[in-house]
Amino acid sequence: MSPITPNPTRDNGLLVVAEGEHCGKYVRRIHHRYHEDDGNKQALILLAVIRKVDGAADTLTGEQFELGPDSLCLAVETSEEKKLNANLMNSLRANARKRR
Repeated sequence: MSPITPNPTRDNGLLVVAEGEHCGKYVRRIHHRYHEDDGNKQALILLAVIRKVDGAADTLTGEQFELGPDSLCLAVETSEEKKLNANLMNSLRANARKRR
């Protein structure tokens, strides 16, 4: 099985940074934007770093950064974990929508 790159506009699940200085960190998508580089539109994803907690909702570390989707891959998350973390990002996403 090969890593799956997230869709920058739709994938809100658990992600793992696959390369660079943040490699190995668990993150979740807050928002995305497009950046033009030499006439090419590139997607950038605003990410929040999370701390995985077994059997409980994950916690936000407060760290945020932007990466392109090629630097990320989808992580495995059980349906129970998805339920526990369903509302984790709501306030960050609402704030990001206000700033647009």
